Amino acid sequence: VLKSNNGTGWGNGADINLTKRLTKNFHGQLGYSYIECKRDDHDGIGVYDFMYSQPHQVNVMTSYPLNDKWSFAMKYRYATGKPKDNYVIYANVLSNTDYRRYAQELIGRNANRLPDFSSLDVRINYNFRFRKAKLTIFIDVVNVLNKQIANSESFNSITGKTYYDGLAIFPTGGMKFEF
Repeated sequence: VLKSNNGTGWGNGADINLTKRLTKNFHGQLGYSYIECKRDDHDGIGVYDFMYSQPHQVNVMTSYPLNDKWSFAMKYRYATGKPKDNYVIYANVLSNTDYRRYAQELIGRNANRLPDFSSLDVRINYNFRFRKAKLTIFIDVVNVLNKQIANSESFNSITGKTYYDGLAIFPTGGMKFEF
């Protein structure tokens, strides 16, 4: 199929966010997003969900500053799975039992969805003060429950099976300097 730059599409959505101080030191945030994006590449396949069309996204965050030096935060995130193509898988496409291969035929562009996204994240900050300046050292662990977050789907032509690509637990750290 010859690709051109003649595609059309549209997107819409809404965000709702509620931030509240729950007690003197305990803060909370609740967010909901609705996102819908459609495209038509005018290649005969028709209108389909664009890759960022994840209709429902929910975030719940809490934070607690223990004192001037230490603060802790936790966030839970949920989102509808990203769109993925729908295929028919054919076996032994080379008609050779010694060199068995599989193939996919596209029957629906982004017609299905990857598994829903769910992640629990934690963050710990430690603050240093230098007169009017502040240095924050942090450790941020994304997906502490170590559940695979499917970001895309790949096909293995040798086994005929699909598998998900994506991250599991992901620790990071860093520094932030403010003055």
